[in-house]
Amino acid sequence: MELATGAMGSLLLKLAELLKEEYKLHKDLRKEVEFLSHELESLHGALNKVAQVPRHQVDEQVWIWAREVRKASYAMEDIIDTFLVSVDGGHDHDHEVAAKMNCLKWFKEKTRNLFNLKKLADHRSIAGKIQDIKKQLQAVALRRSMYKVDDIVAKPAATTSTMEDPRLLDLYRVTKLFGIDEPREELISMLFEGKDGHGVHQEMKIVSIVGYGGLGKTTIAKAVYDKLKVKFQCGAFVPVGQYPDMKKVFMDILIGLDKEKYMNSNMMILDQYQLISEIKEFLQDKRHFIVIDDIWDTPTWELIKCALVDNDLGNVVITTTRKSQVDMGALVYTPKEISYRDSQKLFYTNIFGTEECPEKYKSAGVYDKITEVSEKILKKCNGSPLAIATIASVLAKKPILKWSHAYKNIGFGHDEDDSQVKRTMKILSFSYYDMPLHLRACLLYLSIFPEDDCIPKTMVIWMWIAEGFIHDKEGVGQFELGERYFNELVSRNMIIPVEFTRSGFLNGCRLHDMILHVLRSLSKEENFISILDNEQHTSVGSRRVSIQKLGLDNISTQVVMDKSQVRSVAAFGGLMDALPPLSSFPVLRVLAVVLNSVLKESHYLEGLGSSLHLRYMSLLLTRTRQLPKDIGHLKLLQVLDIGCSGIEELPDSMALLQGLMCLHADRKTRMPDWLGKLTSLQELWIWPAADKYARFVEELRKLRELRVLLTCNDAPDESVEK
Repeated sequence: MELATGAMGSLLLKLAELLKEEYKLHKDLRKEVEFLSHELESLHGALNKVAQVPRHQVDEQVWIWAREVRKASYAMEDIIDTFLVSVDGGHDHDHEVAAKMNCLKWFKEKTRNLFNLKKLADHRSIAGKIQDIKKQLQAVALRRSMYKVDDIVAKPAATTSTMEDPRLLDLYRVTKLFGIDEPREELISMLFEGKDGHGVHQEMKIVSIVGYGGLGKTTIAKAVYDKLKVKFQCGAFVPVGQYPDMKKVFMDILIGLDKEKYMNSNMMILDQYQLISEIKEFLQDKRHFIVIDDIWDTPTWELIKCALVDNDLGNVVITTTRKSQVDMGALVYTPKEISYRDSQKLFYTNIFGTEECPEKYKSAGVYDKITEVSEKILKKCNGSPLAIATIASVLAKKPILKWSHAYKNIGFGHDEDDSQVKRTMKILSFSYYDMPLHLRACLLYLSIFPEDDCIPKTMVIWMWIAEGFIHDKEGVGQFELGERYFNELVSRNMIIPVEFTRSGFLNGCRLHDMILHVLRSLSKEENFISILDNEQHTSVGSRRVSIQKLGLDNISTQVVMDKSQVRSVAAFGGLMDALPPLSSFPVLRVLAVVLNSVLKESHYLEGLGSSLHLRYMSLLLTRTRQLPKDIGHLKLLQVLDIGCSGIEELPDSMALLQGLMCLHADRKTRMPDWLGKLTSLQELWIWPAADKYARFVEELRKLRELRVLLTCNDAPDESVEK
């Protein structure tokens, strides 16, 4: 719910703890806290009402008012959190307190001894700041009355399913593959026209699929790829996107061609020329099938084409693009919208699980209503599979008698000339506002990742937890609750599940580019995340920053950023020269530096121990070689991911991080003898040496909370006691 209500939820919990008799607050300070608690509770309810109404239906003054309230709640939480983590100087004995409890429990323990004479100076400081916040809230309350915020009529809150089974592969298939047979066979015919189907001594064939977003270009390409790849020695299916990191594109091609050889290799140290040479050498004597998905401009294609090899073995290349202006010198295939009959099948399958309207509804007397509304919706969707699947997933959660109301709320209007893209965008926006508030925040947070990225499920759930989007629920762990949220987004067709394990459990997702476009637009409007890339050098006012293919050393001259309020920094790609010092982000909670080949030294981590708010840190696929010793001061750190970084040793001070719940080590990382002291670990990836395996097993026995373990399976038999 963070998107709608700011930090209100966590603030109310913290203030409620402070008001308990056992804390013996000073009389005047207690009154101030009571006032704040009362005001925030009232504002919390008002924000919830505003959030239930789509943005375009909210009065501009009311929307500005809600934004100011959220901003004040963040400032209030920053003040309290900064005070709490600095009360005892952020040193070692506090680790024992934070170790075996979540942040709220740690907060309870911390506040027991806050208000005593020894801390008088700190208490006076926070009291003064609370006075400032109080004045802000009084002004906000006055505007609430002026703007008649309480007169807003909220829609009934959307519900969330309690789906726990992540085996969603069948759902993914049925919602995507209707009407696929005809275009798949047409495309195959184009690829093998005049050939014997085996392509012996034939030149390379390139076909480009061209059409608007949501038409199903990627689905068709994937269907052809899945059917034909067994006829080839190797293949790759690689997304590109509007602003591609070309080194990553070439790495993805190599991983697709031979995952075992290239997945954990050091290829990111190579430049583009070297990666192209590696691809050409690998393909030289092999018959291959490569799909390059979502190309936006001709220069990008020309660079990718440099890596392709025509060896007269009948190689096949399929590209997809929404822009017919992109010159690929290839045959062009333009898919048609799916037929009305296939549209019906897709629509009904997403709602009822069958291709027809079930008989029980005919007898129940609602068949005419179903038929009437479905015809209107399918007419507006005009054969766009994405639009049909998305709106059907919304209606599936609503009573049939309310379908007409839902259709009107989509906001199509009466413009029959409205373009297909605009209609699809309206459907997607409606689907977003139909979700419960906590799901909106989780979905919007996915826009922090680059376009066409495969987003690891584990990674994003831990980031949600670090951001405070997932709160404790009795009988359910935070990560399990995060998995439920993830699966709900899949079931609503808001994210595309990818990379299924052999057991059938999904472990990643992608965003359709049109959905990402909607999320980026909403995120900018709500000041939720600022995206910095080569196309956008502007001021940053949000508390989350995603840096994509932008030299971070240029931020100071090209972008105005208030680092004092930034809570998340995510940096993707290989063009960053150096990160700003972490000390310039005093309330940083999430640091994710991913796929960066330039960061050879650990200078950007200097002062890490002062980042006392940090909950999540990822150095995945970077060239960082060591962690600073003061990492042991990060008493709130929950997640550390150093996979594929080359870090060989964990500092001994990490033994103090008894609140750490997830540790992903590099394959080169030596197992520490103190591993068993990390008693809160739930998820552990580590590869101990053979001579350390007996000690490893001994340390594992101390980790009572562990539920996920990824390690080597070639341990010596004598190292494990039966």
